[in-house]
Amino acid sequence: MILLLLGAALADPVLEAVRVEPTVAVLDNGLTVVVMPDPWTAVASSSLRYRVGSAEDPAGATGTAHLLEHLMFEGSANAPDGGYDALLAAAGGTNNAWTDHDWTVYTAQFPTEALDLLLFLESDRMAWLGQGLEPEDFTNQQDVVRNERLGDQEDDVAWSGYGLAAALWPPDHPYHRPVLGTLEDLASANPQRILTWHQAWYRPSNAVLVLVGDLDPAGTIARVERAFADLPTGSPPPPRVGTPPPALEGEQRRVLREHMSRERLYVAWRTVPHGHPDEAALDILSGLLSGGRGTPLDDSLFYDTNLATGVGAWTHNRRLGGELAIHVAAQGEPLDGLLREIDTVLEAVRTQGVTEADVQRVQAGLRSDYAREIEHRAGLADHLGDCVVTTGRASCRAEELEALLAVTPADVQRVARQYLGPGRVVLSVVSPGDDELAVPGSTEVVPP
Repeated sequence: MILLLLGAALADPVLEAVRVEPTVAVLDNGLTVVVMPDPWTAVASSSLRYRVGSAEDPAGATGTAHLLEHLMFEGSANAPDGGYDALLAAAGGTNNAWTDHDWTVYTAQFPTEALDLLLFLESDRMAWLGQGLEPEDFTNQQDVVRNERLGDQEDDVAWSGYGLAAALWPPDHPYHRPVLGTLEDLASANPQRILTWHQAWYRPSNAVLVLVGDLDPAGTIARVERAFADLPTGSPPPPRVGTPPPALEGEQRRVLREHMSRERLYVAWRTVPHGHPDEAALDILSGLLSGGRGTPLDDSLFYDTNLATGVGAWTHNRRLGGELAIHVAAQGEPLDGLLREIDTVLEAVRTQGVTEADVQRVQAGLRSDYAREIEHRAGLADHLGDCVVTTGRASCRAEELEALLAVTPADVQRVARQYLGPGRVVLSVVSPGDDELAVPGSTEVVPP
């Protein structure tokens, strides 16, 4: 008995809580259903994820996936005139959606007793969107998305991100172009093109529906089957596009000239796609480089010198490639001096390594993030869906956390040497007429 108690005490409670085992079923028409019981809440959460994103936008029709996401709320055959929002809100529910390069996701939170309504609404717009749309619905959302895109061009951080993507990814790679599409392609969009695309990709066999709440798995799956059973499997969706590009060869210095409130410097490398064995070590590395007082980039650029007004580092690992990027914001400071400081920090990591204490600090922060996720049912539903489409298993979160907690200082030094080499993009973001602040030798980049 004592040994059992000691074993229980040594078990990581966060890992045990993250190690969820939901019920997974695949309907005859191909829809994957994931049910995670949570008896402690009267509010259920759903995540309906389609295996398609802006990477699949047709040539000359960028923004198709995102515009369709907007139109999914305008009306369908049995819920016209914005019926999705109106009916769900009347039942006490809320909803949201997002599109990125890899996926399109629709989320909702609603009282458990409104489950059948949610299933009806999702199945109706999956199968019969076109029968509930009016021409003015399309024009309205076309204008909304156009204004979103124009707003991004007026936002320093957003437009800088467009510039970084255009510099880091080659023109023929999907991540080079914006999810919202170009203004020219948005202007030329038409309802028939969007609906044809919807019919190609929005089908049960290309979707994963996750439900989290006080739900009986067997009974819930039966209710999902009743709501979606009359949706045919249809022909397989088109093949998904792209493969990860090779690492950059040599340094590419670029400059984005826009009216900015402050100058910005980005240093970025192509790394690995989501699910790669080195993803965890790269995540720890980015957290070690920047994250407040006591991290080398923040100390050398902000706390100890006031050279920068803001510092950050992040990783972004996706289906068709990953990146590790460093961002520094400054006010009237020549950006080549900031680049030298960054390179000094990176060289120290490559040659001297990092400490066990620093690795453990970042791991503790990530462990806390996973613990908070457990209490956020909507986030849990979304992550279960992400697990299914990226690994084929609904319970991959524990393995991800275990990989992060297993990273050693030697792992961090190795990936720093392997991935943060001379093949990189150095992007200066300066206002027109301030080219003297840009890193010398930079050529202009113009986001699409």
